[in-house]
Amino acid sequence: FFGMERSKKLAVCSRRAGKTNLASKYMLMEGFKQDGVLIPYITLSIKNAKRIIWPMLEELDRQYNLNLEFKRTELTVTLPNRSQIWLCGLADPDDMEKLRGPRYPLVILDECQSMRSYLKVCIEDVLEPATLDYGLTASIVMFGTPNASSSGYFYECDHFSSAWGKAHWTMLQNPHLPHAQEWLTQKKIENGWDNDTPIYRREYRGEWVRDEETLVYHFSKEKHCMSKDSPKFPKIEDCTLILGVDLGYADDTSFTV
Repeated sequence: FFGMERSKKLAVCSRRAGKTNLASKYMLMEGFKQDGVLIPYITLSIKNAKRIIWPMLEELDRQYNLNLEFKRTELTVTLPNRSQIWLCGLADPDDMEKLRGPRYPLVILDECQSMRSYLKVCIEDVLEPATLDYGLTASIVMFGTPNASSSGYFYECDHFSSAWGKAHWTMLQNPHLPHAQEWLTQKKIENGWDNDTPIYRREYRGEWVRDEETLVYHFSKEKHCMSKDSPKFPKIEDCTLILGVDLGYADDTSFTV
């Protein structure tokens, strides 16, 4: 993963696949390479960032005697060479403005499957220009687990973009979980899952699979959409027309009849 030639990388993983461990070590490696650099770790909220990455960095500090300085009020972890890891949240579009200004050799974005549509704007308009000073040696990394809707910027980059280097692994490849297969087999029995159960495929195999039952609106193109060329398509005079308006903030405003 570290050796990918692409400056933009994404990893689609299962739960407990070791993403936090990898992200922590990646940031520390880059931080020790150069003095005084700033590396943001971005997830859904500041609270999530502290809960996810802070304990892992503390554990690595104890394990390797790194002499890291943890400043909870500033949400920074300072390395002996003055490089810093900065914990950030991306809860709304206003949070993007806090990321403008500094330059970054590495940016980590975690829980990307749950980030809203402004994730695209944040990466393309804010973060990519901020890595310009470091040229092709800079990296932007997205980590996440597939979401139930199989949609969003993270999904689109994984499926349709050639600009991102892509990786995939599951908890079964995590060397710190030697009993993962045994545990997972028992969990399938307890919950009555088979190999095609959407939650099993999504959460434990890291596969994109749309789960209609978990969505607020159980919408399916196959069931709920009809071509105008279909013989079953009703005459326009027999229809009630409804105009739906979605007022955009990060995205454009849309109108649908």
